[in-house]
Amino acid sequence: MGTATLSEPLAVTAQPEPVPPRDHLGALPARHRRVASLLTRLATTARSFILYDIRNDTVRRSLHTLLDAFAETLAVEPVLRLDVLPFEIHFQAVRVYLDRDRERSLAFRLYRDGVRALVVREGFDGTELARLLEILSVRYTGVHQHEDDSVTLLWRAGLRFLDVIAVEGLAPETGNSDDWGCAQASEPRVYLPEDVDLPRVAWTGESPPEWIEVGAAELEALREEAATGTLASDALAVIAELRAALDDPEEKMRFAEAAHLMEEIRDFLLSVDSLPALVALVRELQRVALSDVEWDPDRHAAAVGILTSCGSDRAVRRLVHSVPAEERLVRPEMIELLDLVCPDPFTAVAEALAAEDRPSGRAVARQLLEHYGSRRGSHLRQFFDSAHGRAAADLLRALAGLEGEAPAAFLARQCAHPDPEVREEALWHLERAPFTPALGAALVQAIRHSGGEERRRLLALVERSHDRRFVAPLFSLVHSGLRDADEATDVARVIGRLEGASALERWQPWLRPQGRFLRRRLWGSPLQQAAAAAAVAQVPGERASHLLRMALSAARGEVRDRIENLLEQRDPAPAAEAS
Repeated sequence: MGTATLSEPLAVTAQPEPVPPRDHLGALPARHRRVASLLTRLATTARSFILYDIRNDTVRRSLHTLLDAFAETLAVEPVLRLDVLPFEIHFQAVRVYLDRDRERSLAFRLYRDGVRALVVREGFDGTELARLLEILSVRYTGVHQHEDDSVTLLWRAGLRFLDVIAVEGLAPETGNSDDWGCAQASEPRVYLPEDVDLPRVAWTGESPPEWIEVGAAELEALREEAATGTLASDALAVIAELRAALDDPEEKMRFAEAAHLMEEIRDFLLSVDSLPALVALVRELQRVALSDVEWDPDRHAAAVGILTSCGSDRAVRRLVHSVPAEERLVRPEMIELLDLVCPDPFTAVAEALAAEDRPSGRAVARQLLEHYGSRRGSHLRQFFDSAHGRAAADLLRALAGLEGEAPAAFLARQCAHPDPEVREEALWHLERAPFTPALGAALVQAIRHSGGEERRRLLALVERSHDRRFVAPLFSLVHSGLRDADEATDVARVIGRLEGASALERWQPWLRPQGRFLRRRLWGSPLQQAAAAAAVAQVPGERASHLLRMALSAARGEVRDRIENLLEQRDPAPAAEAS
């Protein structure tokens, strides 16, 4: 195989059309019509490689039919040059292929990778055709920037009767143009993004467009027409007519002739508000795919291709994004549609949720994840573990909605999550969940690794439990796990409220003065002294007040100020006397 290069710049500009486009195959000369039919078969057969094994009878029939078409065309055109434009392929300056759907267009995939022309010569056989289809089917599944482009894949295939003309800089670099075995692909490669608009249409009119004012009555009539759903009904009526023509043995219409209409109707109906009509379209496509007619052997593969595109990642993102702003509940038709056309709705919805920023779309996506996650809880956990920010919080809410998939202990552990949105989501659920003994250890760990307002909210949960089993681990945290006096006093207050009068014995060693009268001091660090005072202050009664007054007589610095404030809150007069 040979590869030539062009010095064409990568900036995308409008492509001239030397000959006015002809929109119907019947208007083309016989030679061009033959090439157009060949390219349509090539594109549909390449897509079928994604759906079926090479040993599948449908694929084998398509291969034989396509190979016969190549043989018939090359018998008339021994050197067949096909010029590639963004969405079109030209033969002898006449357009013989057009598909503006980026996910399906053979021309778009080749043009984006840098291919500007393919030259097929007589001798192109079944082996080379199979290798070409493998390469084209890889491109249909989507390629990331670190993977090989079509130019490199075609070059490596070593096809003897197929040449590629590519943009300069996208073709393989070689030291010897005749020694392909030693060539290396050029790096770095330049790719056009998937969503680039190619090409920009140049205005050819003699005068610019004019703004036309539309009256209020006409606008209202248009709104009413759109609101009644007549457009969706009209679309389904077109589908019914196409279905009748496809099954008519006298008309013998091939699916490829109607595919572009099916795709336009699919794109129009990809909205939550059009879900019933979209489901109806899918049902019709299923019937078409199951109908076997002798004049259209490629029908099944092509119909299935459009069917699966209704559940592609892009389609699911559009559906989720189309949820009205006031809507928060998933519609049953959306689940029905995803069950029909989406091979992995769980993954598709999870990826749509990560890209969605509208509250309504996120709410519906979470409910879909709960629906499909009931059988795939472990996968939902994996998505959550790899997510971050708002997406991780949404996934955590979906996990919490699945009974048994997000127990309280798991939620408590997320209170130490690095993302604040996840911590807030976990706290929201914990504050509304019933307390269970299994939650205790997780809450203590969450308190240990959290701080600020989040730690105070966790401590409030512990206090609400009235479970004294928290006392020992929280006391251990104050004793050796905290470095901030304010946080230590927050924890100690909860211990004092849980333990009551029995807390006095626990805190007494840090509050009872030691040493002689003139050198009296408190035992322990200032943090421990402040925590002990805060805990004892929560215990009612004179014994607790007496212990605080004794501690005040020996306290120093900030600890003394803290104890004075605590005594004033309990009994202002004795505090003044102790001072």
